[in-house]
Amino acid sequence: MGGLVWKDLLAKFEEHLQAERSLAPLTVRNYRADLEPLRDFMQ
Repeated sequence: MGGLVWKDLLAKFEEHLQAERSLAPLTVRNYRADLEPLRDFMQ
């Protein structure tokens, strides 16, 4: 998956976590950290 596409999807997911699910900033950060190995695997 292209880097730009991945970044756009991740930004939308983070926005969803913050706006729709009202998660704390640290929780959102941890979700992002959990997705980094997936990104690395997909490259």
